[in-house]
Amino acid sequence: MLSAHFPRWLHCPHSPCPWRGHRKEDFKTHLELHPGTDPKVEPCLVYETKVVLDWIKDGTSFETAARYAVDFVSEKARELGFEEEWKDLWG
Repeated sequence: MLSAHFPRWLHCPHSPCPWRGHRKEDFKTHLELHPGTDPKVEPCLVYETKVVLDWIKDGTSFETAARYAVDFVSEKARELGFEEEWKDLWG
């Protein structure tokens, strides 16, 4: 559900890399673009998916939860200076 209906919630910790994704496995493949990186490095979170899913479980509509997730992405883009790179907030 998360991969198909919510914006990408993982991002690369290597600044200024704008990579985002839904799966840690995809991040491991992405790391090949950063030679010499410790293979144990983990992706960073754009937003907490558990929080969004808990809202849905507690009765928040799917559409409202998705809008909040997009807002979280927008906020993280500003925080990281990736407004242009992440202008497609869904990823």
